[in-house]
Amino acid sequence: MSKLEGEEYKKAVKKLKRKTTVKKIISDVIGVVLFFGIIFGGYKLWSDYKSGNAYNDDSYKVETKRDNSYDGIYSLTKLDENGNNTWDGLMLYVKNDKIISCANYNFYTFDDLSKMNDGKKIDESYFVMVNDEQVSDFSNKFLSLNLPEAANYEYIENGFDTSGGYTYYGTEGIPILKGAFLCTDKIEFDRVKDLNTDYDYMKSCDIVAGYDEDSQEVWLSKLLSNEKSIYHEGYKLIHYSGYEDLNKNCKLDDGSCIEGLNKDLGTNLSEW
Repeated sequence: MSKLEGEEYKKAVKKLKRKTTVKKIISDVIGVVLFFGIIFGGYKLWSDYKSGNAYNDDSYKVETKRDNSYDGIYSLTKLDENGNNTWDGLMLYVKNDKIISCANYNFYTFDDLSKMNDGKKIDESYFVMVNDEQVSDFSNKFLSLNLPEAANYEYIENGFDTSGGYTYYGTEGIPILKGAFLCTDKIEFDRVKDLNTDYDYMKSCDIVAGYDEDSQEVWLSKLLSNEKSIYHEGYKLIHYSGYEDLNKNCKLDDGSCIEGLNKDLGTNLSEW
């Protein structure tokens, strides 16, 4: 091979390498674009599905007048056929009628838990360790129980117990978390937070019927007056004056929510 031919060969090889490199770069770029396109497309479909569910819900399409007298900590719980409080329902923190935060619970009495455990007698000893009891004995006894599964919304720091654990308040039963909600500003149905939308969190507490489109808030007064709301009738609203009132008269919280609200939302409520 002559020197000239050798130089031309080297140039041809370099040119071929450049073409191959460019093709590879283009191929890689296309691959990345396709990858993120698939991710975005999947997210968009999922988001549209979520939004569609939200905007197809017309339970809140009722005009009501705001009642700013609702303010403070409330429970809103279901009554049975005899008018007795079942304590299934909501704990709420309300400011000028706006529901800022709430947690949704089912309350299981000792009798309910007994039925879930083949008639075994369930009492306080399963939830409170006595002084001379061994930790291992108490743990084994508690772990032997068949308990309802609790939802976990511990990432929603709304002042209430949203951890999804089992807390006994000395009320012959335990509240089990099923939903949680927090909105300190405005609600956007399709805004995604922690893989759920604002609408999903509202739905978990059954409070969509209290949503007001103009203010983009959930109103307690609308939740109570809207006939499409499950809370319109058959539920009892209780307003708590403070820690002692909660501690003595509420089965869903022992007053610890006051400390939680102060910590999470800066409410500056009196803990006494």
